[in-house]
Amino acid sequence: MSSTSRGSALQKATPDQRRATPERPPSCVLTLDGGIPGTTEFSQLLIIERIVNDLRFRREDDDELSGEFEGDGETDRQLRPCDIFDYIAGSGTGGFFAILFEHFQYSVSEAKAFYYKLYKQVFAAPSFICAVNPNNNASPRLFRTYRSRESTAPPCTVLDALLLSFADGSHLEPYPLGEPIELFSGSSHRFSNPTSRAMQEIQAVEGDSHPLSCIISIGVGAPGPLLEGDPRAILRDCEREAEELRRRCSGTEGFLFRVNVQEGLQSPSCNLSEVATHTNQYLETAEARGLLNLLGENLHRRAGVLTIGQTESDV
Repeated sequence: MSSTSRGSALQKATPDQRRATPERPPSCVLTLDGGIPGTTEFSQLLIIERIVNDLRFRREDDDELSGEFEGDGETDRQLRPCDIFDYIAGSGTGGFFAILFEHFQYSVSEAKAFYYKLYKQVFAAPSFICAVNPNNNASPRLFRTYRSRESTAPPCTVLDALLLSFADGSHLEPYPLGEPIELFSGSSHRFSNPTSRAMQEIQAVEGDSHPLSCIISIGVGAPGPLLEGDPRAILRDCEREAEELRRRCSGTEGFLFRVNVQEGLQSPSCNLSEVATHTNQYLETAEARGLLNLLGENLHRRAGVLTIGQTESDV
């Protein structure tokens, strides 16, 4: 199921899966920024791939210690982002990835292959997610394929959500929805980092008392120096949102993880090979290795850190 807010997609579990029980550990949340048209969003897939592989090795190590590991490769084939994260929210192409991972249950390798095919066929004319009404973009509009009493957006299918993710009003025409028809286009800078909006939606779905284990927010690269009117300002606004979240979470270690390539992705003209090189170099830095190690430990133990209500009041 999906929810799209200004080009954001929120994938959620079924009602039976959402209940916090001893059998179901506290929720882990993944959020994916939107960015400028280009290829830098490919770095998000490489970062997620590293996170998934790290968790797979941790689980295999536990199985070996307990004598249950069979070494038949099943873990490698079966572990997917939808097995790890209870909620995946995205803005722009991050919303597109959220739909691939949750609704279609893609593995990271499948998502990479699909993205590469799309890049070869579509991204020659760069495009990125868009789901906002250009006539009134003051507040988020959520597009859901699950029922919600709070919905004010026109009904949409998963196909609609996918198409919305690639309509920006310049490279692709605004996408029509509803009766009477409304057009949706243009990802607002304020919502390109969907983390805060995703938490509000999860609170509405789960309630204040539902426990969270961690929030993982993945960017599409640091912006670097900017000139007036530079389209990369969308990345700067993503970082401002991330910094505000860091400030709110400053008293809670091991809860909010912001993962974002710091060097080399400033240009939307990067090709996939360059994106991969810069992302892998970032992942090998001491800062990133330490961050991903702590992140992996958190995902592995799935301990409750905060409730949804606490994220709104104390965090």
